[in-house]
Amino acid sequence: MTTVTDVRTLLALADLSDEAIEPHLNRALFDTKDVTFEDGTQELEAVGWRTIYYVSPALWLLLQKNVNEMDETLQTFKDLKQFQEYCLDRADSAMPSDTTGNEELAWDAT
Repeated sequence: MTTVTDVRTLLALADLSDEAIEPHLNRALFDTKDVTFEDGTQELEAVGWRTIYYVSPALWLLLQKNVNEMDETLQTFKDLKQFQEYCLDRADSAMPSDTTGNEELAWDAT
């Protein structure tokens, strides 16, 4: 049987709690209760995406709530390389000072 954890493998639902997703999963399970699936993958696709269909209004509200923040993020990180550089700079700034220049810790994303 498909679980909330399974559904989360299909789409990032990090901002929604399991408790918020469960009623939508239960509805998807109810909708498919008389269906015999060939395997777990087929069940996950059918039940999982139906769950996401039902939960999509809640996702839409979260998206609308965070649209300004996302716009700022898109403006700040216009491309992958810039985003990676930001991440690496931030990670490096948190490193203990005695590891500065340690080539084993460096990673070239190019």
